[in-house]
Amino acid sequence: MLAVASRTTPVVEVGVRLRAAAEKVVRDASRPGAVDDLVAGLAWTAACGQTCQLTGPVAGVRRAIAALRAGDAAAAESALRSVLAAMR
Repeated sequence: MLAVASRTTPVVEVGVRLRAAAEKVVRDASRPGAVDDLVAGLAWTAACGQTCQLTGPVAGVRRAIAALRAGDAAAAESALRSVLAAMR
Protein backbone atom coordinates (compact mmCIF):
# COMPACT_ATOMS: atom_id res chain seq x y z
CA MET A 1 0.00 0.00 0.00
CA LEU A 2 2.79 2.40 0.76
CA ALA A 3 5.65 2.90 -1.63
CA VAL A 4 8.71 4.75 -0.45
CA ALA A 5 9.67 7.63 -2.77
CA SER A 6 12.59 8.51 -0.55
CA ARG A 7 13.72 7.48 2.87
CA THR A 8 11.48 10.07 4.50
CA THR A 9 8.44 10.57 2.24
CA PRO A 10 5.93 7.74 1.84
CA VAL A 11 3.67 7.83 -1.22
CA VAL A 12 0.16 6.47 -0.86
CA GLU A 13 -1.70 5.13 -3.88
CA VAL A 14 -4.79 7.29 -4.45
CA GLY A 15 -7.92 5.62 -3.10
CA VAL A 16 -6.32 2.39 -1.98
CA ARG A 17 -8.07 2.31 1.42
CA LEU A 18 -11.42 3.43 0.01
CA ARG A 19 -11.26 0.76 -2.70
CA ALA A 20 -10.29 -1.90 -0.16
CA ALA A 21 -13.22 -0.98 2.08
CA ALA A 22 -15.66 -1.02 -0.84
CA GLU A 23 -14.35 -4.40 -2.04
CA LYS A 24 -14.68 -5.85 1.45
CA VAL A 25 -18.22 -4.61 2.02
CA VAL A 26 -19.63 -5.31 -1.45
CA ARG A 27 -19.06 -9.04 -0.82
CA ASP A 28 -21.54 -8.99 2.09
CA ALA A 29 -23.04 -5.60 2.77
CA SER A 30 -25.44 -6.94 5.40
CA ARG A 31 -22.71 -8.18 7.75
CA PRO A 32 -22.08 -6.44 11.07
CA GLY A 33 -19.31 -3.87 10.81
CA ALA A 34 -19.91 -3.01 7.16
CA VAL A 35 -20.71 0.63 7.91
CA ASP A 36 -17.64 0.89 10.14
CA ASP A 37 -15.42 -0.45 7.35
CA LEU A 38 -16.77 2.13 4.90
CA VAL A 39 -16.40 4.97 7.40
CA ALA A 40 -12.80 3.90 8.01
CA GLY A 41 -12.15 3.93 4.27
CA LEU A 42 -13.53 7.46 4.06
CA ALA A 43 -11.44 8.53 7.06
CA TRP A 44 -8.23 7.19 5.51
CA THR A 45 -9.07 8.91 2.24
CA ALA A 46 -9.57 12.22 4.03
CA ALA A 47 -6.46 11.79 6.17
CA CYS A 48 -4.39 11.26 3.03
CA GLY A 49 -5.86 14.40 1.44
CA GLN A 50 -7.47 12.42 -1.38
CA THR A 51 -11.15 13.24 -0.91
CA CYS A 52 -11.03 16.01 -3.52
CA GLN A 53 -9.43 13.60 -6.01
CA LEU A 54 -12.16 11.00 -5.52
CA THR A 55 -15.34 13.04 -5.26
CA GLY A 56 -17.49 10.55 -7.20
CA PRO A 57 -16.37 7.43 -5.32
CA VAL A 58 -16.56 9.25 -1.98
CA ALA A 59 -20.15 10.28 -2.74
CA GLY A 60 -20.93 6.68 -3.71
CA VAL A 61 -19.53 5.32 -0.46
CA ARG A 62 -21.58 7.88 1.45
CA ARG A 63 -24.70 6.69 -0.43
CA ALA A 64 -23.83 3.10 0.49
CA ILE A 65 -23.47 4.06 4.16
CA ALA A 66 -26.86 5.81 4.09
CA ALA A 67 -28.44 2.77 2.43
CA LEU A 68 -26.96 0.40 5.00
CA ARG A 69 -28.17 2.58 7.86
CA ALA A 70 -31.65 2.49 6.26
CA GLY A 71 -31.46 -1.30 6.04
CA ASP A 72 -31.17 -1.46 2.24
CA ALA A 73 -28.21 -3.77 1.59
CA ALA A 74 -29.10 -4.16 -2.10
CA ALA A 75 -28.88 -0.39 -2.69
CA ALA A 76 -25.59 -0.30 -0.79
CA GLU A 77 -24.13 -3.09 -2.92
CA SER A 78 -25.26 -1.30 -6.09
CA ALA A 79 -23.64 1.95 -4.95
CA LEU A 80 -20.41 0.13 -4.08
CA ARG A 81 -20.31 -1.63 -7.46
CA SER A 82 -20.53 1.81 -9.08
CA VAL A 83 -17.75 3.05 -6.81
CA LEU A 84 -15.48 0.16 -7.76
CA ALA A 85 -16.20 0.61 -11.47
CA ALA A 86 -15.32 4.30 -11.20
CA MET A 87 -12.05 3.52 -9.43
CA ARG A 88 -10.73 1.09 -12.02
